[in-house]
Amino acid sequence: DFCLVVSYNKGLDIFCFDGISKNQLVIQDVKSHSIYKNYICYEKVGGRMTIAKLTNTDGRRQLTEVWFSRIYSPSSLSCMKMWEGVCTFLVNNEVKIIEYESAEITPMDIMKKKTRIKFNFPLVDSQNTQILRNDVIISLCKNDDDVKSDFIEFFILGKNDKYSKKMFNTWEIFRCYTTCIYLYGNTLILGVDVGTVSNPHFF
Repeated sequence: DFCLVVSYNKGLDIFCFDGISKNQLVIQDVKSHSIYKNYICYEKVGGRMTIAKLTNTDGRRQLTEVWFSRIYSPSSLSCMKMWEGVCTFLVNNEVKIIEYESAEITPMDIMKKKTRIKFNFPLVDSQNTQILRNDVIISLCKNDDDVKSDFIEFFILGKNDKYSKKMFNTWEIFRCYTTCIYLYGNTLILGVDVGTVSNPHFF
């Protein structure tokens, strides 16, 4: 079977093909999402978060809800990432997890707090944060209007509530600006707007 997920501004279309027929599933009012294998976690407008499993019933695909929760103001979800049975959430500056493949999970399980991280430039409008795997958090931010003030912060999550942090200015180090980030194994790959950057090993 083959599934294609198309993300729109406020929704997801999931197309499933088995070589003979196809199914289409639609999820509306989606603000953000993460996918790993046949699981999907999505946040809807209003703060409700859901983890669902794509299942096959009588030849038709459907989403079966595994877990849900809700985030209430003033808390807000910055980003999420599903990876190998664990969904990691960054809520304000708190890292929380839920083990969605656990045999003991119930739909109303409470997220476990992993750690609280400290950003150098918290709560700035230009901040863009993402989680790679389930143990690396990257924050891109600009601390003023200067074009050479772009910063990247790396947080490597350890055991219990421990983490390590590294921050640098993209212009001072690379003489360019980061356009995309990808983590492959232990190699962090940075896409840039000009010039050439080698694959730096941070982990």
